[in-house]
Amino acid sequence: AAAAVEVNAPTIDEEAYVLDNSQLRSKSPGIRPRRLPDIREVAMEEAPVLFGSTVRGVPYSDSWLKVGEHFFPLEIDGVPVLQRASRLNHDGGLQREREGSAGRVDRPSRVRVGWASSSLRMPDVIRPLDTEPAEGSGADYDVVGERVISRAGPSQGAPAQGFAKKGMSVRLFEWDESCAWRRCWDDRIGWGWMMLDHPEYGPLLRPHGAKFSARPLEPMYVAASEGCAAELRRFIAQGRDVSAVDFDGRTPMVLA
Repeated sequence: AAAAVEVNAPTIDEEAYVLDNSQLRSKSPGIRPRRLPDIREVAMEEAPVLFGSTVRGVPYSDSWLKVGEHFFPLEIDGVPVLQRASRLNHDGGLQREREGSAGRVDRPSRVRVGWASSSLRMPDVIRPLDTEPAEGSGADYDVVGERVISRAGPSQGAPAQGFAKKGMSVRLFEWDESCAWRRCWDDRIGWGWMMLDHPEYGPLLRPHGAKFSARPLEPMYVAASEGCAAELRRFIAQGRDVSAVDFDGRTPMVLA
């Protein structure tokens, strides 16, 4: 039997961590929480929290993260499985998130490598939206940065929902008002937002199969190339330049 472990209320503020399988390379979809800070005390009544999910909790000793009433190991067999979300901040600034209560799990946004949602019941879970996009809609984009984070809103301060690594493919939809972000869809958990170009790190996402350019994407041209008539009308109404050119010198009118 496992030795008794006294669990006291930690005094440190909560932090955001991402469940990372890049080093462990486990065949399991995720990690089950523990009832106590003991690797043997698996909470079998809870579903695994999937790799790519963001959990918010309080560091407990040097080896555990306390999330709600459960615990997650920082390492398994000496291999890190929880990474501070701020270290994965290649889209512009997930620092420590203080809003909301401790013990939160943010479900990862879908990329086409099998991300799925977590069913762990804890406070303040970011829940999926109900409206699905039409079959075959959206545009395929490749992750060209080291990684890009999916957020709950088109803002660097919005909660992170997951991330996609370089070489993965994501499905994008409409632009936000700044045209710096596009909405992405996950079949299991719903909608998120991804930044296209980072002001410091450069390109994060580029259209699948298109010639690569480090130059930021021109929304008018991209909308025309993707056949997004509604977005084109919106951009024109906003006063965007219809003669704007892409990196090959072509204008949206060429594709109209």
